[in-house]
Amino acid sequence: MAKQDTQLLGSANPEELKTPFFQVPTHHRAFSLGVMALPTRYTDASCVMATFEVDWDVANELIEAPDLELVRLPNGKAVMNAVFYEYRRLTNGTPYNEAGIALLVNPKGYPLPADPEEAVTLPSDRRQVGQYIVDLPVTTGPACAAGIDLWGYPKFVTEIPFALDGKNFAGKVLDPEREGEFIISLEGEAGAEQKLPDWQDLVLYSKFEDQLFRATSDTRSDEGYSAEPGNFVLKTSATSLHPMAVRIRRLIGESATPKQVAYTHHFQLRLNEGVGI
Repeated sequence: MAKQDTQLLGSANPEELKTPFFQVPTHHRAFSLGVMALPTRYTDASCVMATFEVDWDVANELIEAPDLELVRLPNGKAVMNAVFYEYRRLTNGTPYNEAGIALLVNPKGYPLPADPEEAVTLPSDRRQVGQYIVDLPVTTGPACAAGIDLWGYPKFVTEIPFALDGKNFAGKVLDPEREGEFIISLEGEAGAEQKLPDWQDLVLYSKFEDQLFRATSDTRSDEGYSAEPGNFVLKTSATSLHPMAVRIRRLIGESATPKQVAYTHHFQLRLNEGVGI
């Protein structure tokens, strides 16, 4: 491993990076708070994702990239994912938590798959359908700055408690502007589950430098599960004035039950550099 790469290992264990999944070429990109070796490699993380059906017209108003089409389900609804991450070991920095709200989209001019929800299970290099990120709070300044500077993601810094115990989860995004206030919370115990053969690769869209930007994350996990929602519920603060709270209240009101949840206690991923399309 090159000396410069060694200096950018962050909290990752060098031995973990010797596995074939992480044996990929890297290069360095400067951003406002330092230098990153891309792709960023996350060697130990947990994730919980809840999938919802929301009003298509309301969701469509949140798409700020004109080259994207919001996927419309046969019932006229749109797909929204609420995702919480706990990144315990990674290159490029210290451990941090992240939460995201994303909508299922497809770039204009590309054919929409017959079953877009099934298409997201394909590897990232075999599809265009992906997620448009509406909000992406994180818990550290460097993770926030890198996401904004290199991918154009709508990040901000706040506290994001994350507790995954078996099938039980409790996560929150706290309001950074009002002490004791939260923006959203996702809590519950998952229902009947089935093991996933692998975790879902990600295709992520953003508007960056006045163009549509596409990035991918390659993932793997042998501990992932897809489950019925059980008593999971996503709640929004009725009083927070934070822009994220305002947006999510428009989408779901004060609470919503997911159509399904997925979770993994241990997965790994490579966050790749994006490209304008």
